[in-house]
Amino acid sequence: MYGGPSLNDSGNVSISWISGRISMVQFIFVLIYILTFLFLALSKLKVVVLNNEIKICHLLFFKRVINLSDINEAKNIDYNFVGYGIRKTKKYGTVYNVKGKEGVAFTLKNGEKYLIGSKKAEQFLKSLKEN
Repeated sequence: MYGGPSLNDSGNVSISWISGRISMVQFIFVLIYILTFLFLALSKLKVVVLNNEIKICHLLFFKRVINLSDINEAKNIDYNFVGYGIRKTKKYGTVYNVKGKEGVAFTLKNGEKYLIGSKKAEQFLKSLKEN
């Protein structure tokens, strides 16, 4: 036999060549590793400036809306690596970052700080000022 899928006595297909090389636990760990890598590689941060609002969406898990009228100051910055995802820092406040080290930092009238990472930070800042 060549070790590929075969028909056993009950008529079900058996893939014995997999079970002979790696255990089911190892297979599950490899599958989780691959899925995690794909999730991180394909993760996107969607930021839309429309109708006097900034809408921030991170995949299907997070959505935040900030009114432009609440912004006291906004500026384009080039920051050091602060990590990916959504995090809190003392220097920048709430950080939304997926890739890179450039973004728009802004402070709200109530003192809250935000940093939104963007490969197109100049365009983002310009759209904030236009709305």
